[in-house]
Amino acid sequence: MKDTYRLPYLKVFGLTFSFVVFLFIPIETSAQDPDRPEEPQEKKVTDMKQKEIQADAELQKTDIFNGITTGLYNELTFLGSENLVYTASKRYEALRTAPVAVTVIPRSHLLSLDGRYLPQILRLYPGMDIIQVTRSEFVVDIRGVASSTVFRPRDVLVLVDNRTVYDDYSGGVEWETLSVFPEDVGRIEIIRGAGSAIHGANAARGVINIITRPPEAISVFESDTTFIERGFRQRFGGSFLGEKYSLKLTGGYDESDLWNRFEAFSPRDIKSARTWRFNGTIAKHLTNQAELRFNSGINTGKLLQHTSSGTPVDNDQTTSHVQIEYEASDMSIRSFWNYRTLETEDLLVPGLFSERTQQTYDLEFIRRITYVGRNSVSFGSDARYSTVKADSAGGEHGQYTVGVFVDDQVNITPDFLIRLAGRLDNHQYAGYRFSPRVGAAYRIDPKNTVKASYNIGYRLPTLSNNFLDFPIPAGPTTFFLKGNKDLKPEQSVWYETGYINENITGLTIGIDLFYVITDNLIRSERIPPNTFSFTNVEGKIKGGGVEVWAQYELTSTVRFLANYSYNKYHEGPSDVSTTAPHKANAGILFANFYRLTGAFTVHYVDSASGIFGTIEDSLPRYYLVNIIFGYQISDQWSVRLAAMNVTDNDHREMGAIGEEISADISLTLVYRM
Repeated sequence: MKDTYRLPYLKVFGLTFSFVVFLFIPIETSAQDPDRPEEPQEKKVTDMKQKEIQADAELQKTDIFNGITTGLYNELTFLGSENLVYTASKRYEALRTAPVAVTVIPRSHLLSLDGRYLPQILRLYPGMDIIQVTRSEFVVDIRGVASSTVFRPRDVLVLVDNRTVYDDYSGGVEWETLSVFPEDVGRIEIIRGAGSAIHGANAARGVINIITRPPEAISVFESDTTFIERGFRQRFGGSFLGEKYSLKLTGGYDESDLWNRFEAFSPRDIKSARTWRFNGTIAKHLTNQAELRFNSGINTGKLLQHTSSGTPVDNDQTTSHVQIEYEASDMSIRSFWNYRTLETEDLLVPGLFSERTQQTYDLEFIRRITYVGRNSVSFGSDARYSTVKADSAGGEHGQYTVGVFVDDQVNITPDFLIRLAGRLDNHQYAGYRFSPRVGAAYRIDPKNTVKASYNIGYRLPTLSNNFLDFPIPAGPTTFFLKGNKDLKPEQSVWYETGYINENITGLTIGIDLFYVITDNLIRSERIPPNTFSFTNVEGKIKGGGVEVWAQYELTSTVRFLANYSYNKYHEGPSDVSTTAPHKANAGILFANFYRLTGAFTVHYVDSASGIFGTIEDSLPRYYLVNIIFGYQISDQWSVRLAAMNVTDNDHREMGAIGEEISADISLTLVYRM
């Protein structure tokens, strides 16, 4: 069995070695006097910040309805823009022309909110369903959990710098295993609704793309020291900017205890999180503003987590990746390798341990063509191979997926455009899957825009759905969990429309409506006498909702955000009520306001009931009040106080699973060189 895993390591070593060698091959970068002394890094950082301000000002002057902007996805000049989006079509375009509902969280919002965990930031925005399970574990969904028996949503694709962090074995995303801290993030883009026409599998309900800060946005040295009640976090960062190369390195240590307010058990001597994480990037600047990048990251340590069925486990895990990419304004070539090892102890069944090793290899090519007549096109292809070696899967298994996509924006008139997109994927066991998207946007006048779209998204059966083979002793009887390689993908068909109004200077108001039908539902069913296996059940989940949102820029440094979301689903004659139907959020964000940076946010979540994991329960409505307050002491030093759930409104956000959520207060000392 060892020989089986030796080849991937050799491949990664070979790729890494080749890339490092290539980094030092002389490549002409620009017409520069070789005898000219290199500018100090401090001046370069200042110049880049000035460039960002100037570029954003130019963007505000352009016709952002049907314009296409070229640039790298993590270019410093775009991190602060709220008018552009990359993730909707894998090219930068006007946000309001995107055929689906889009939320852009720019760097200025992230600076103000600056939560200890990214889901705490996402909670403020429309259509987001955030569930805090323990002090450090979160579940993130978009527009409601569509299945009453799924604890972790498996139909939202999460990317970090366009690299998937979706767990192909169990499904979903474990946010606490990311290799970056919230301070490392430069921008977040959220697609609400199906994204499979561009991104393929597991984007049935949406896509979240986390774009990290490039080296130009990282100080020479950064330190964030956070003191928490029964916890501690130390983050560091640094960068080097040269004429041909740039480098960044971030990382740190994170530790926090549990509140230990569980219903079913009381873990002893187990922390919520005790992890190290590191992330580094080296980039070589080529001609025509292109870059060749090498990135790697790791998160290692122990976490108290819950399985997809809601079982609490103590995980000793290492999650790492290597990514190599060539990025230009008209082309991207990206390859990455995700690797994860996991040793799990079941906290409800003493002595029950399991081990798992996962690997994912991916190669992607994207081509962007701007203004071919009245068309702007992006197209590409990718291939992925995922493997798992697990006790719970009865050995080692693997599966591949290949796909091609195309997205075409046709500008019929300066005020009316249509979007045509489609993706064809071939999965080793699920077969071929076509995901179309048809959309249109019409600018009634410079202040009012309407748009509508039809999309199909899907989520693949997970590796555990296909290959699970696990006995569970239960007294004199042993139950068996079995996978099924004949499963079909779950499919979601979306009908959406939206309206954006900007009649009042500084105020943007939007409304998004949707209706979705999900079928081929993957469920676990009992096969007498004592076996459970996965199958596609008959019936569909149907439902829809509305999201109303507003943003008002009070001054250049203070803004107000508010939104209300409603959704309702039913399966046959029965309502799916495990997700709260009503949610409302409001917040005041301020940055560099008389040396103050922070936010005051209020969140309301309606009651919910149903089957959570395997237990029927009900959740009362609850509210949260969060305060983040930062003060700039000097050019280098600042201090930040974060009080989450400051009113100490004790509540449970997932029925029968996790612990009761209490107030969480932290103090952070920030240093920037």
